[in-house]
Amino acid sequence: MEADLEERPAATLTQRCEYLRSAVGLRVSESTVSRLLRRLGWTRKKHQVGAGERDRWLRAAWRALVAGQIDAKRLVFVEEMGSNTSLFSLYAYSALQ
Repeated sequence: MEADLEERPAATLTQRCEYLRSAVGLRVSESTVSRLLRRLGWTRKKHQVGAGERDRWLRAAWRALVAGQIDAKRLVFVEEMGSNTSLFSLYAYSALQ
């Protein structure tokens, strides 16, 4: 099971149930697999590296080798926002009201 976790970290609970059935011949429910994953210390949430966890040497090397070569006017920054647009009309602010 742990080898499958390392190999396929984004697999769904259904896929993990199928893996156990094919590898061991054991039929288990998704809730059982979910409890097993929690006991093994695995989470289904994505992990993003925070600023304190990033490698400072690699950041300094990037600044020295790449950042000095790029024209800042050519850069485009895209901000992604996770909001539900169907709620826009219910919660939008209007100065006319």
